[in-house]
Amino acid sequence: MWCVGRPQFDATETYALCISRVQNERLKRRLEDISEDIAEAAAEYAQLAGNNELHLIPQANDVAGIVTKDEMVAIYEGRMAKMRGPARRVYDALRSLPEYGICPFCDHGVVSTLDHILPKALFPALAVAPDNLVGSCKESYARKLVTA
Repeated sequence: MWCVGRPQFDATETYALCISRVQNERLKRRLEDISEDIAEAAAEYAQLAGNNELHLIPQANDVAGIVTKDEMVAIYEGRMAKMRGPARRVYDALRSLPEYGICPFCDHGVVSTLDHILPKALFPALAVAPDNLVGSCKESYARKLVTA
């Protein structure tokens, strides 16, 4: 894998964009209640990534005992990765970061999706954190799923 430039998107703003159109008031309130937890997780990620210490981030089944990992995965899939999702522009911009549109994992496939450095199912607070997302080709993404 080769290095990709750090995204210039703020994790707090990206998360706010992701949850901006949530219609269910109870869910929206819970998602808003963890905004600070999302910001702290993203800041910790950035610090530890800079020190090559991502392995120190603990896995979790939820965010602050308030939002489940399945709900966070749904936020990523339905509000960031989905074509008309409110944060799709961030998704597309992150996908365009690898140089020449070439997959940084395999060094030859065309970037067509995003992959999580730390898996969203194990680190739900980082599901939409821009620093945790990198452009990938479908083949590298599929290969990662098979070996996980």
